[in-house]
Amino acid sequence: MKITNKFLNIPPYISTSWKNVASLRMEENTLLILLIDKTQIKIPNLNPSVIKNIFECHVESLEHAQIEEQNPIITRIINEEIAAGESPVSFAIGSINEMGTFFQHNPAQSNLPPMPQEILDKIVSITKMIAPNDELVLPTPEENCNCVHCQIGRALVGTTEIHTKNLLEEEVKPEELTFQEWNIQQTGDKLYSIQSRLDPNEHYNVFLGDPIGCTCGNTKCDHILAVLKT
Repeated sequence: MKITNKFLNIPPYISTSWKNVASLRMEENTLLILLIDKTQIKIPNLNPSVIKNIFECHVESLEHAQIEEQNPIITRIINEEIAAGESPVSFAIGSINEMGTFFQHNPAQSNLPPMPQEILDKIVSITKMIAPNDELVLPTPEENCNCVHCQIGRALVGTTEIHTKNLLEEEVKPEELTFQEWNIQQTGDKLYSIQSRLDPNEHYNVFLGDPIGCTCGNTKCDHILAVLKT
């Protein structure tokens, strides 16, 4: 048994794509599937969770079909197999003029159901192949509108915001935020060599044993503090 938003497979009763299914309904413990050729399939005693999944997948397929019907360009760009030997990049570039037509706000489609995420992801990928983030002019989604333009606009804005957020939140090492004034190396037991990065001729030896000391002659100098911080 395999049930997706593309096909219905329940051996030994039925195996078909949803486009061949006209309707579903329950009669007591039996699922009735009416096909478009008027054939009726009866499947008794299915698990309730399976029945729920069947109806949900059928709804998804209907929503997908509605989007395809109103937007044949998306159907061709997303679902058509790329010709043999043609790269995704050249396919995307060849479709750029067509893509522009569904980057137009359409109030008549304001009540469209949400586009399947896989389709949105593919459109975003194709768009970014054509125009990288730094060259992309994002379509502006209208508030409370679910037309194709607005759904794609929200998806594109969302991925761009995530990309920017990731760059801003990228971990910065503490040593990259502060300039380290000294190069410090351990040269012996509790003995350290410390050299200024600004003036290589400024060089001291620091001893962290008993007593603590520095060749600068000051027991409370910045050189000792710098070594202790390491």
